[in-house]
Amino acid sequence: MSLLKNAASLLCLASVVTTVSAVSAVAIPADAAGAPASSCFAAPDASAVATVRGRTLSTLHAYDGKVFYGYGDYDANTGSSSTPQGTNVSYFDPATNDFKVAFPHFKAEEVNTFRTLSDGKLYVPNIDPSLGARATNGYATDAEGQWADVGSGINSIHVFDVARVGQEVFVAGAHQPVAGRDAKEQYRAVVWRSVDGGRTFTESLVDTNADVTRRTGFERFYWLAVLDGKVHARADTNNGSPLMRFDPAVGAWEAAPGVTEPDFGRWIYDAHDVISWKGRIWTAGVTGLRWYDGTTTGRVSLPRTTAGPRNVAVGTDGHLYILDTASRVWRMTQTSVSQEVDPVPFREAVAAAEGLLDESRTALASAEAADEAARQQLGSATDQHGASLRSAGDADGAVVEARTDLDAARATLAGRRTAREEARTALDVAHTRATEADAAVTSAEADFSVLERVGSQARTKVATALAAQVAAAAAAVEAEEVQGDRTEQLSSATSRRDAASVALRDARAATAAAQERVAALQKKSSLHAAKAKQVRTKIASLRKSMSTAKNRAQRLSFRTELATQLQQLARTNAARAATAKALTEALAEVRQARSQEQAAVKELSARERDVTAATADLAAAQGAAREARKAADSAAAAHRAAQDEQRTAEAALASGRRVLDDAAARAAAVRTHVAAAGTALATAEQELSSAGAATTRAEAVLAERTTAAAAARAAVEQADAALRDATTAAATARARLEEVAQQVEAAQKGLAVARERLTAAETTTGRPPVVSYTLSSKALVELGDASAVTVADGKLWYSKGNGDATLCVQPLTK
Repeated sequence: MSLLKNAASLLCLASVVTTVSAVSAVAIPADAAGAPASSCFAAPDASAVATVRGRTLSTLHAYDGKVFYGYGDYDANTGSSSTPQGTNVSYFDPATNDFKVAFPHFKAEEVNTFRTLSDGKLYVPNIDPSLGARATNGYATDAEGQWADVGSGINSIHVFDVARVGQEVFVAGAHQPVAGRDAKEQYRAVVWRSVDGGRTFTESLVDTNADVTRRTGFERFYWLAVLDGKVHARADTNNGSPLMRFDPAVGAWEAAPGVTEPDFGRWIYDAHDVISWKGRIWTAGVTGLRWYDGTTTGRVSLPRTTAGPRNVAVGTDGHLYILDTASRVWRMTQTSVSQEVDPVPFREAVAAAEGLLDESRTALASAEAADEAARQQLGSATDQHGASLRSAGDADGAVVEARTDLDAARATLAGRRTAREEARTALDVAHTRATEADAAVTSAEADFSVLERVGSQARTKVATALAAQVAAAAAAVEAEEVQGDRTEQLSSATSRRDAASVALRDARAATAAAQERVAALQKKSSLHAAKAKQVRTKIASLRKSMSTAKNRAQRLSFRTELATQLQQLARTNAARAATAKALTEALAEVRQARSQEQAAVKELSARERDVTAATADLAAAQGAAREARKAADSAAAAHRAAQDEQRTAEAALASGRRVLDDAAARAAAVRTHVAAAGTALATAEQELSSAGAATTRAEAVLAERTTAAAAARAAVEQADAALRDATTAAATARARLEEVAQQVEAAQKGLAVARERLTAAETTTGRPPVVSYTLSSKALVELGDASAVTVADGKLWYSKGNGDATLCVQPLTK
């Protein structure tokens, strides 16, 4: 595509009918029928690409005796899909008839453009970074002697072209939007500039559509061109942006003048379609071959064909070659003949003659005044000699005073250095103590955490012992009640026979009352259980919050709240135990009432059996009562022991909290001491700096006064010499007067001749040179199907189209 665009530029030249040079048709004796045979070679890396566009060698560039070629497909991202990722910067070496890789795996989807810039080095812009590319996109170059990927400070999603003027490097492309922000707000075309030869870049020119809704994400600078030492660029922003130029001498961008065709430089999407050649910028695109020379624009049409330019290239022979869309190759040459006579040497001769005359007249006046000046100089020299002696004495005294001041300043400086070292030592000690204090806090926190776990285990043990005690007491009560029942049954078995009916009624009433009490106690027990569950849930939440607390203050607050909830849980558990005990008693009453009811029913028929059974039951009940009382006593003792253990754990926890608080307070105090030591060190540094500055000033004063003393002594010697020289000045001036008079006469004659010659030369100023751009009247060769061409060392190189990945060469038709 680069040859196509250069061809379009040549077409623009040929069609120009303005005041600049016109195109003349010159026959070149070569056509397709007489074209010599070609030798063709398949590029291995391009052949491996999966897409047709990726395999096509889209651009060719002659550099350092080699033919570089571009390939790849940045629409299909072939660089990211290859292994390793990237696209080679490759060339064909005619010396060995072999393909070679200059820069392997350049992290680009496609190599599209090559530029040999003003430093003589090759530059390859990264038009679309592949996977594996670094964050800042740029270009590849051998400018530093070896190939490297360059682009520090270029925040771009695309870099389409590179240009260079002196040490300043420019790259053109599109801004890389920042994630997390509105992309349309960031869409813009950008030219980056480097003033240090490409080491660092900053944004130099930015262009975008002012209407955010019309931005498409394709706001880009596709090309750069250098003309007359100025960088030219035109943005594609859907905004009608003008052609811009940058003058490094001014350091600013401005609209380029003389763009008589408003769409010059637009719709160019490959930078190799724009070339600077022979004082013009040439573009090859859908609008044909066009040019711009800094004052106007024009276009060139290929003779006797409707084909447009496909690719353009500047050959190593200095000519411009155009490949058209019919795969024919054309050649353009440029000649320039000056008609001016340079007046500068004549102006220099006039200026020299005038200067010689002025110098002679000045010398004559000086000689006349020299004698009077010499006599005045003798008296002045005598006065100056005396004054210089006095000045020398004063200067020596000043030197002694300055040395005394310097000694005092150096003594102060030594004291300040000692103070600074002491301050540094104090700061180091403070840092060490701060580290120890922080370690103590960490240890105290670990100990406190252990004590909390021990306290929690003790409280759990108390609750378990309390439940066991309640159960044992209930069992003892029940056993004693059974024993009483059996005794009463035994002693009153006979009397109950008569009272069986009454006992039956009383038993039934007691059963109903006991059942009502059981229901009430069961409801109360459920309420206590729900409340205990809520408290345990809150305790678990507080423990979790305490483990994730961000600072010590939050952990202390959570610990206080946790202690309160644990106390609430203990009270709730105690209430549950009391209710359980009452419920046990009520259940016993229900069982007793039912037993009495059953006994009353059976009393009359089984009184003898009841007496015998009552005797046996009494003995068993007495044994059970004794065992139940022993179990209750053991449970009570265990509960008391658990309570003692809990009180011990709570005391240890309180002591651990005090230790932790003390450690935190000591750490805060040490940090305060560290800050004070840092302040003291900063003060000592400032005082040391002030003392150093005072010493430097004292040394400067001593040096200045020493120099003044030496100058005063030298002035005495100069006064002696001046007195001797003054006596001979007058005689020398008179001899000089005659010599200068002769020089004035000769200078006047030479000035007259120089002015005549200058007048003759200036009459030729302004005559324009005869410049012509000549396009071949016939195509040099017809290639059938070609995508790009270039010319090097008298040979025509071209690449085949439609994904052929083939590079061909044949002798160039003269």
